[in-house]
Amino acid sequence: MSIGSAREFSRYTSLLTRGVIRLKATTTSDLDRLPRYDVPVGVSPLDLLLADRLASESVGLPIAAPGAD
Repeated sequence: MSIGSAREFSRYTSLLTRGVIRLKATTTSDLDRLPRYDVPVGVSPLDLLLADRLASESVGLPIAAPGAD
């Protein structure tokens, strides 16, 4: 395990314990409800998600799941 992944795990754990995110059982029938994103060719989807997280943290906004309005 690298240091970066340990940090991410602790972030995930803290979100779970605070109730910000909740785990629930899912099946393949739930795939249609998952959000889909258009990602330009040559761009890493992970880079887009991490950039969005950094932007949200820099202005102090909570990170919300897509469609959580």
